[in-house]
Amino acid sequence: LARLAEAEPLRSLDNERALTLRGHRQACETAHWLSTKLDQHGILVCSPYRRARETAAELQLVMPQVPLHVVAQITPENTVREALSGLEAVAVAGEMIVVSHMPLVASIAGWFEHGVMSAGHAFSLAEARVYDLELLGAGQARLIDRFVPVS
Repeated sequence: LARLAEAEPLRSLDNERALTLRGHRQACETAHWLSTKLDQHGILVCSPYRRARETAAELQLVMPQVPLHVVAQITPENTVREALSGLEAVAVAGEMIVVSHMPLVASIAGWFEHGVMSAGHAFSLAEARVYDLELLGAGQARLIDRFVPVS
């Protein structure tokens, strides 16, 4: 699970906010870290929001063999149940890298780790957490490692 990187302030529509230069650096750092932790046999999933797609694009630059799927149900407005439904629809054997928004990404982490649909522990900008789990189920995940970029 990864939170998207720093985006520009809200000026117009939330879904059109772009990453800042710092956000691009954060996403790049996270991408390089993730590339050392994963075997890259899976998929990359992101929200349709511009800043999430831009974060995912930075990951794809480092891991070009990982295909990208845009999932409409992992936006700031979605619930954990909606997000899980969207993720299950694209899940394949192997790894899944999910790029989404706070507080949803923390809520998904809380569901995977503790089986609780609550806000969970907040993610920093472009923070990535690697979990081991066989099923997208409640309390099924074990946190393996985490990374917060310094940019």
